[in-house]
Amino acid sequence: MVKSRLKLAIWLILLACTLASLYVVLTGLGELITYFNSGADPASALTLIPTVPDDLADRLTWLDDYAAAREGRVLPDFTRQQIAGAYLHAWAQWGIAYELQRPYGLKTYFARPALDAVSSAITSTVSAGWQIHQSNLHHTLQLAFYSDNGLVIAFTDHAAQLVQQILRADGSVDEINETTSVYAVVMMLEEGNWRVHDLVRRSSGPALSVRAPEQPAPTGFVRVQGRALQLDGKPYRLAGINYYPQTSPWTRFWPEYRAATTRADLKLIRQLGLNTVRIFIAYTDFGGDKVDTVNLAKLKDFLDQAQANQLKVIVTLFDHHTDHHLSAWAADDRHLAGLIPAIAAHPAILAWDIKNEANRDYGLNTPALTNAWLRHIANTVHRYDPYHLLTIGWSTPEAATTLTDTVDFISFHYFEDSADYSARLGKLLAAAPDKPVILQEFVMSTWNSFWPNGHSEQEQALYYADLLRQHRAQATAGYLVWTLHDFDRVPLAEFSLPWQQATQANMGLIRRDGSVKPAAALIRPGASLAVTPLPRGYRFTKPFWQMVFGGSGVMLLGLLLWVGRRWLRRRALRRVDKL
Repeated sequence: MVKSRLKLAIWLILLACTLASLYVVLTGLGELITYFNSGADPASALTLIPTVPDDLADRLTWLDDYAAAREGRVLPDFTRQQIAGAYLHAWAQWGIAYELQRPYGLKTYFARPALDAVSSAITSTVSAGWQIHQSNLHHTLQLAFYSDNGLVIAFTDHAAQLVQQILRADGSVDEINETTSVYAVVMMLEEGNWRVHDLVRRSSGPALSVRAPEQPAPTGFVRVQGRALQLDGKPYRLAGINYYPQTSPWTRFWPEYRAATTRADLKLIRQLGLNTVRIFIAYTDFGGDKVDTVNLAKLKDFLDQAQANQLKVIVTLFDHHTDHHLSAWAADDRHLAGLIPAIAAHPAILAWDIKNEANRDYGLNTPALTNAWLRHIANTVHRYDPYHLLTIGWSTPEAATTLTDTVDFISFHYFEDSADYSARLGKLLAAAPDKPVILQEFVMSTWNSFWPNGHSEQEQALYYADLLRQHRAQATAGYLVWTLHDFDRVPLAEFSLPWQQATQANMGLIRRDGSVKPAAALIRPGASLAVTPLPRGYRFTKPFWQMVFGGSGVMLLGLLLWVGRRWLRRRALRRVDKL
């Protein structure tokens, strides 16, 4: 018996140790995965040497050679590619050396005097107690000279776009600088490798900022006039909706896109009296840095159909893209280069929304890095499309006071108690007195089940009426409700918990059977916001309280039966005792 108990104890101890070890391993892996997904460099977590970016070939453009270079020896295309690759690798290695805080690997790509200058920049930064993260975004080269013996080349880098994140000794962010510089470059072929021999900066300044030109926008484009929006000289007040199809919401929208569904839904939106639709472009669904032409064609079809229904579209970029590390900026630029020019002239577009609820990315990247990325993306979008407006979707009125100088109009979301709305909106308007402001998302789910926070369709209508009444009373440029449909299915990748899925699936104005909820009559511009108040005590008629009262009733009945049974038993025992 004793041996059996001893064996059992040993096995229990081994099992406990195994489970504890498994927990530690899984926890560590989870933290590591979370760390990587936050945009952090894997090398900083694993103490590995950072790798050279694999997209260098996409970060360089050649201009036509200078006239003097065209008169000399012709630079073969193969050699031109070799030089471009060596030059880009030199910049990448410089960034890697900054990450490692020592002149690592520079001799492979630099020769004196450029080697001394680059090495000194790194060592002086480290000795001063600073750390720099650096990424080169793009280079624009123009050949000036190629020697007869094929060993020396000189060129100008007219627009070396560089971004640096400067950290203090404690790791906190001091600043993030994005610059565009002009360099005079000499490279020499030594031991079979092209190396940067001279790298002289001729000029440097902030990143090129491209805003809408002074001349009027093309006909049919929405413009800003003070705190209001205008379309072809007339006031344009947004009354709109955030849109996903009923059967394919979130990331299923574009892969499962159906033109017939779009046609029917946009017609329905117009019948509801609305003039604006907001849609979302998932970064990965649209191919990341190499834009998917199939989905781009679907987007064009959506815009064409919106135009046919006299609807304007707010296109929200970079949906589900939360990695804003400097190393990802070049790929984000290429995403915009493949997307924006193809539809920049489309009159259905009202504005580009840089990022949905951008402040939710702060925890993954830091506020400083996220805001620097937003500024960079806004500038890049305007470079490709100088006419359409820009905005950023913030999750609260308070967050929307950020980067007001970067956007053309301010967008915020509101999902909380309507009693606080006027005060919070008023503070936002006071903080940005010269910009139009729109309520970009508001919602109340009609999932009225046994969950304690459930709401009925009548409650949804009352909430919308109260919010819109307060919104109309202040100097705003409009609103968009979330969303058109109740959804058949919500992707697990978006909301994994059952009550989250049920809540998200019942936020629409249109029920699954196609019938209209009472709130749909309130969102039309100028609609009456008179809604019959709910009777006092209405909340106690909802399923949750019915469950509570029903459960309490059953428990009370059970308690009464138990008490009655004990009383009867005692009474019977007393009778027996008397006998």
